[in-house]
Amino acid sequence: MDAADGPRATVAALRLAQVSDLLLAEGIPAGAPAWIGPDLSEVALDPADLPAVAHPIRAGRVDALIRAALGTGAAVHSVPADVPESPTERVGALLRYTLSTPG
Repeated sequence: MDAADGPRATVAALRLAQVSDLLLAEGIPAGAPAWIGPDLSEVALDPADLPAVAHPIRAGRVDALIRAALGTGAAVHSVPADVPESPTERVGALLRYTLSTPG
């Protein structure tokens, strides 16, 4: 099964509705921001990553990730933070599909 590891890869996968299971480990910094737009899949770590959204709204990262996951039909799971398999920076996802690259 393919996966996204870390906040950037996970957010990119959420924007494409690729995520089947969002994995969140305890300890994500409380003040960690994210940006959202009106569409549930519009989520980013930087507002510049949402060029189609005129006025992105700053939100807590955990809230924004869960909103995008549930809005695109993904399940949300809490996973241990203290094991080697934990996602990078406590955020990861299992993917429904991957995009093939021409080659």
